[in-house]
Amino acid sequence: MKKIKVLFLDIDGVLINRESCMDRVFWNKPHPKCVAALNRLLELSGAWIVVSSSWRVGRTRIELCDLLNEWGVTPGHVLDRTGQTNLNDRRGDEIRAWLQECEERGRYEIEKFVILDDETDMLEFLPRLVKTSMDGGLTDAHVDLALEMLR
Repeated sequence: MKKIKVLFLDIDGVLINRESCMDRVFWNKPHPKCVAALNRLLELSGAWIVVSSSWRVGRTRIELCDLLNEWGVTPGHVLDRTGQTNLNDRRGDEIRAWLQECEERGRYEIEKFVILDDETDMLEFLPRLVKTSMDGGLTDAHVDLALEMLR
């Protein structure tokens, strides 16, 4: 079984920040600095992305790959997305379900993981959260913290 590191990735408040959507009608473009920070994290950590954002709803893994690649995220890093759950589930519930399914299927051994999100509904996974904000999105300081957590 292959050992991997995983980034559970939210999009709004991580890649898309207030500045990147101020002059747009729709929140559909990430801030270039946030994308650069994510690419730095991917390069230095060797981690795979599991999209946990609500942007995953109605999109396949391939569609999410295409979207992130179109935005400038380094290709080849999207492993999966968390499953479709009901609206009452917290992000921590969705991550737990993905980790359990991963373990049950024996697909990967998750060596370490980190959650990039601007929300805190991570339940027992709160210590694995690198909390961003809509104001700034993902910054170099967040990347440094995530790298520490993945070491």
